[in-house]
Amino acid sequence: MKNLNFRTIILLCLLAVCSLWVGMWIIRVVQNIGQPQIEYSEGFNIYIAHLFATGKWSWQIASTPPFSTSFYPPVGFYVLGYFQRVFGESLVSGRILNLMYTLGCLLMIFLIVKHETKDKLVSLIAALLPMTAITMIAWSFFIRVDLLGIFFDLVGVYLFLRNKDNLKMLWAIPVFVLAFYTKQSMVTGVITCIVYLLIHKEWRRTLFFGGAFAVIAGGIFLTAVILTHGDYLREIYLYQRTVPAYQSAAVILANVLIAIVIYVPATIMAAAWWTGQKKWEVSRIFIIFTLIVNISNLVHPGGNFNYLFESIFVICILAGMYLNYADIEKDIRAVMASTIFMFVAFMLAAIGLMGEAFPTAQYRANVAQAVSILKGADYPILTENAGMVLAAGDVPYYEPFVFTNLNALGYWSETKLLSDLDTKKVPYVVTEYPLPNPGVKRIDTATQNAIVANYHVILESGINRDSGKGTSETGIYAEYSFVLWKAN
Repeated sequence: MKNLNFRTIILLCLLAVCSLWVGMWIIRVVQNIGQPQIEYSEGFNIYIAHLFATGKWSWQIASTPPFSTSFYPPVGFYVLGYFQRVFGESLVSGRILNLMYTLGCLLMIFLIVKHETKDKLVSLIAALLPMTAITMIAWSFFIRVDLLGIFFDLVGVYLFLRNKDNLKMLWAIPVFVLAFYTKQSMVTGVITCIVYLLIHKEWRRTLFFGGAFAVIAGGIFLTAVILTHGDYLREIYLYQRTVPAYQSAAVILANVLIAIVIYVPATIMAAAWWTGQKKWEVSRIFIIFTLIVNISNLVHPGGNFNYLFESIFVICILAGMYLNYADIEKDIRAVMASTIFMFVAFMLAAIGLMGEAFPTAQYRANVAQAVSILKGADYPILTENAGMVLAAGDVPYYEPFVFTNLNALGYWSETKLLSDLDTKKVPYVVTEYPLPNPGVKRIDTATQNAIVANYHVILESGINRDSGKGTSETGIYAEYSFVLWKAN
């Protein structure tokens, strides 16, 4: 073939390895999309989305259970809620929607790199690079708002890139507003565009672009605060304070190092492209602000690897720029080393994953048994596994992580909760671990003591008693276990 030169052969080898990872991704999605709740927040997100879509959401915390509050702005919940009103409220439909977000993000990586390089092959490789890690494969279908917010951010950057020399760049503004009202930390895209215009001394357009975003986003914010009598401000911002205020440095460092290690080929290629550039293009600015914002988000308790996804996507964009920019015949060692690394990582992942059923058949049977027990409960259920409770047609009493934190901050009192536990008004409790357990942070000591004093265990699954601490079994994706308690 005329175009099948040495460079193309090397790139096709890299594409083949990336395609193996995509095959792994497809297999894992098929295996796991119908499983019981895997990620802690999945069930709670479905419940909140239901309230939004059915007009039952209130920004004011109720005085009686079920108690609900939102850590995120409403766009993601409205999208999930209306999607599930059409296709059914279930883990499967929610996960399918999140997969659509993931595919949207990969498409935007392809389009951004293609716009910058005009090379479809390197653009395709860049779009597949995010899937060359088991962590991304897992989180790609968890029911969360992260990937929708990143999708909007990437769309905004793409629209800006296409139109940065004319006023059509303003089409990016409403998309950036959607990103901001999906997750309040999704500001890196609009900041990147404003900084780009500043660096290039486009003073009027900087003021116009930044001002348009500020007016629209700020106007929506003020309207929401006024209409909710300040509750929107409290829920989305004031309630975000956490006790303790920060994760440990070790947790933050571990998440960052994991991202670097599993994406080391893309990171090396991105760094090689960076060092070879003299101009401050959009992609260079984008990676700076994504890293700053994403790592800053990790300081909050509960921050996990998914908080780094936007940085990973932008690193993969820069890696695609490198593959177009580099003289591969001279830089063959870097590209081949990257290809070999990802292939070896794939083989190790395939060996470790293909034989694992997640969760186990026994765990799935136990979840089904728990759901049948919970059906027909006449009062909200205190649960760490909201997916199980929703499957039984019941409602969760509250979200333990959030409300335990709000109680510590003084925004909410657990007096009603403790009274309902002491009087056994709550018929069942579902925890992730046996109690009492000082290592459990989502349920405070007073609540743990009330559960232990007034309830007894009727079913548990996935608990590792050999550890001596009653920890949960650990799979590749997440820890999974539950303990079902019934009132004495």
